[in-house]
Amino acid sequence: MKSAFIYSDSFGHHKLSANHPYDPERGRKTYELCRRYGLLDHPGMELVDPTPVTMEELAEVHSGNYLELLRRASAGEFYLGMLEYGLGTDDCPIFPGILEFICLCAGATVRGAERVVDGECRFAFNPVGGFHHAMRANAEGLERVEVVQGAAEDVLPRLQGPFAVAITDPPRAGMDRRALQALATLAPDRIVYVSCDPGSLARDVRYLAEHGYRFVEATPVDMFPQTHHVETVALLRCDRDP
Repeated sequence: MKSAFIYSDSFGHHKLSANHPYDPERGRKTYELCRRYGLLDHPGMELVDPTPVTMEELAEVHSGNYLELLRRASAGEFYLGMLEYGLGTDDCPIFPGILEFICLCAGATVRGAERVVDGECRFAFNPVGGFHHAMRANAEGLERVEVVQGAAEDVLPRLQGPFAVAITDPPRAGMDRRALQALATLAPDRIVYVSCDPGSLARDVRYLAEHGYRFVEATPVDMFPQTHHVETVALLRCDRDP
């Protein structure tokens, strides 16, 4: 079954702000890199030109007031009341054409999801998928992301759940046993384990299986061709009673 790469040259026509960490140019660079290495020429890859979501589709998940503010911001207007909706901040800057840009980014995600649901492809990738996220009636930026710095074995025991998903990408040696114990104690619904060593992955998965987790599947990714190294992404689900 095919995979879909959702891309439009229009992704790179906008810039949030000079210092914003999310630069739509990344989408174009990702496309160019994949094209240069021949990934888009693979017989199992489909390049899809997205269509924007309509205002009717946006109205199904966003309030009318918020969409009206986006329309006015897209036309170049700004007033202080927009800040109450998270628009015009350093985190969620506004610029002329922002509504059209968001509609195209969201359209890429929706059209990709439709292909997966309809069985036309197994995977769909939108390189600018993070640019259209928002709450129903206000912009949703990075201010809701909490960055906690420190060793996993020191940080994890201090966290309080519940958590839906935990993603871990340890070094070749695998997870520190203290971190693994703390992760099992937090009991996220799902654990996505990214590993660069099958041996340490098997060891840690065995530990998690002994502490209430069920191994679902693992997908190898050959990131180091012509070597014995292989990356693996494994999924585990918590089977313990809540």
